[in-house]
Amino acid sequence: MLRHPWLFYSIGERMSIDKKSIHVRVPPELHDQLSVMADFLDKDIAEEAARILARGIVAAFYEFSIAHERMTRLGLKAKDRE
Repeated sequence: MLRHPWLFYSIGERMSIDKKSIHVRVPPELHDQLSVMADFLDKDIAEEAARILARGIVAAFYEFSIAHERMTRLGLKAKDRE
C-alpha cells in the first residue's frame, strides 16, 4: 500500500514508483473527454488516465476502509451479510 497515496496522483512528473499494467475499456465519449484533458495538460492519454484512476481508487479505498471499520466495530463480517 502506498504510504502517501495522494502523492501518486498529485506530483505528476515525479511519479517513479513501480507500476503494474491495467487495461480498461471506456465508452467513446469518456475517451474523448480524457483525450481533451490530456492534450490540455500536454500529457499522454495513458498517463492522465492513470492519474485519474489512482484518484478514484484512493477515494474508493477510503470509503471501503471507513465501512470496514464500522462493520468491525459492530461485530459484523462481510461473509455474515448473506
